Amino acid sequence: MTEALLERLRQNCDALGDGYRERVEYKIPVKYHDKETCSGGPGCDCPSREETRTRLIRRSSLLEQLREFQQNRDTDRNPKAERGAPRVKTAGRPPGDMAGFFTLDEITCDAYMSLDRIFIEAGRDRTWLSNPLKAVFEGLPYQVQQFAEARPDLARDTLKLTDKWVRQAKAALRVTASDAMFGNTVCGNCGGGLSVAWDHSSDVRCVGTPETPPCGETYPMSEWVALYEKGKRG
Repeated sequence: MTEALLERLRQNCDALGDGYRERVEYKIPVKYHDKETCSGGPGCDCPSREETRTRLIRRSSLLEQLREFQQNRDTDRNPKAERGAPRVKTAGRPPGDMAGFFTLDEITCDAYMSLDRIFIEAGRDRTWLSNPLKAVFEGLPYQVQQFAEARPDLARDTLKLTDKWVRQAKAALRVTASDAMFGNTVCGNCGGGLSVAWDHSSDVRCVGTPETPPCGETYPMSEWVALYEKGKRG
């Protein structure tokens, strides 16, 4: 359990401070030559069809992308973009669209304040948090590893915080597909609603209720079938 938590924490910290690999799908035309009648030359009349290919692209860190957000790159991957729906762009105020910068400021303030509280409770050296935020994320998995066994509650709190910062950054950068509600099942921890990314690229996570905030509980793909069956029985 601890090792799985630390691995997820490393992935989040890598995405925030170092960069990450993203799976991208694209289509290419592929010709199907008739071996009996075609020599395989470029000018043949053999039928062709588009086939889907995938590759991994290296992306810069989410922190770096937020700093560059004022360029207002169009990275919307929500379902409406797939449907070809028209997109209305609103001109940002000078010096550009500041939403990404606000998100960066929010993550920075929240990270230093929240991690300072956790380090106090865990008995870790708080002066380490005087490093730049990129360096903090690079070293955070090691720091958490030092108290994860003795204080698993604080390790889980740290993971949930990094989950939140990754979601915040990707939402501001419009690189996250919209969420869809996960069936009729509720969170086993607090009774809140559950959601998952539209493209099923995320864990199922608690989104709370109209009256209460989410508790931070998440459910990996390995537990989705059990959640679905629980919803059917309910």
